[in-house]
Amino acid sequence: METGNSAINTDKDSNEFQRIDSSFDADLSYRYLLGLIISNEALKAIVYDPENSSFLATLHAKFDPEKETSIELEKCLNSIPWLKQSYKDVKVGIANDYATLIPESVYNSEILEEVFQLNFGKPENWEVTSDKLLNAEARQIFGFPNWIRNTLEKQFETVSIYHCSSPVFEFLLGRQQGNPDTNVHLDLNLPYLSICVIKDGKIQLANTLKFTTLSELVYQVLYAFKKLALNPEETMLCLSGDVRHADAAFNELYRFVRHVEFIQDENESQWAESLRSLDKHNVFNLTRLLRCEL
Repeated sequence: METGNSAINTDKDSNEFQRIDSSFDADLSYRYLLGLIISNEALKAIVYDPENSSFLATLHAKFDPEKETSIELEKCLNSIPWLKQSYKDVKVGIANDYATLIPESVYNSEILEEVFQLNFGKPENWEVTSDKLLNAEARQIFGFPNWIRNTLEKQFETVSIYHCSSPVFEFLLGRQQGNPDTNVHLDLNLPYLSICVIKDGKIQLANTLKFTTLSELVYQVLYAFKKLALNPEETMLCLSGDVRHADAAFNELYRFVRHVEFIQDENESQWAESLRSLDKHNVFNLTRLLRCEL
């Protein structure tokens, strides 16, 4: 297998955006829901008005790589007016590769720290927690630096923190119940990929990994195909997150997997007028985060 070794970087203008619809009313933010995804490279955000069943605002802001992530996050939260509002509920997805799935049947809170340390060591000043995936009958054990919760709780009254892949995995499993087909889904939160393979309504493989080059991205996808004896000429690969049709990542994946498409999720009526032109697969992980019941 030969693939390019270029880093996964796309044009800055196409990879960063902020849109807020004129129907967003700061005086009514107490009834809105806010979703955030935080990685060491970017902050993503989305606002949903449940009373009108409408997404009102969304954001993808990249951090300055020369500065501390904590400083960049605080700057975003304090400089973007609609992120400074009070919200009914705030759900946060952590994008990192410090996450592992274990069966619910073997989980109890006493082994939480032990399982995390066996997989990732013991980072200082980190919180270790878990998401319960009902459809998967599994727990996603994950960790993140304490400063993330501290920063968010200074800004918002109520904060729930999940691993960003958990709502995606849970949604995909729910959608595949009763479907014997094999589903391969790749969600990108640069510089992380979350890959999930479902067959007969059960997870065959689910993992979140860091990558820096196209070669690493393609390798991880083809490794999943090979491990589960899937034919890349026949099996569909579904994409969401930080990837567009014109991106090198899409074209490189299509060289090796012949059926590649973007996930279709939300219907147009759920988006405020000025947001309807967005590629909805780019914010799929955000919309699933807001709707998760983990």
